[in-house]
This record gives sequence, C-alpha cells and structure tokens, in this order.
Amino acid sequence: MRRLGVLRHLTVEGDITAYGLVNAVTHYSQEVADYDQATDFEALGGKLIELPASDWREVVTAG
Repeated sequence: MRRLGVLRHLTVEGDITAYGLVNAVTHYSQEVADYDQATDFEALGGKLIELPASDWREVVTAG
C-alpha cells in the first residue's frame, strides 16, 4: 500500500525526476496516520536527497 501511495503522488505531481520522487515520498508521509511511520517517510525523503548520483541507479531499478 505504501508503494502505491508514493506512486500516486509521483504520477499526480507529474515530476518523474529524483526530486519528484523525494517530493512524492514526503507528501505521502502527510497521509500516514501513524506518527512513527510518517516520521520514517520524512526521514527517507531526506536520505534520498543525500544520495550520490551513482546510487540513484539502484533506487530506479528497485522493484
């Protein structure tokens, strides 16, 4: 369900760049009812921003 939430934000916002993914993750965190899980999504967004370009390939191909 979480993947679908992030994917929904990614497609609705229409920005399929790395920056768009970060925004989709952090926007989805606002829908998560559990505070700890929402905080985890916010933290994930921060970690994504800090990823070196060489690591983005792994993120893009993750299934």
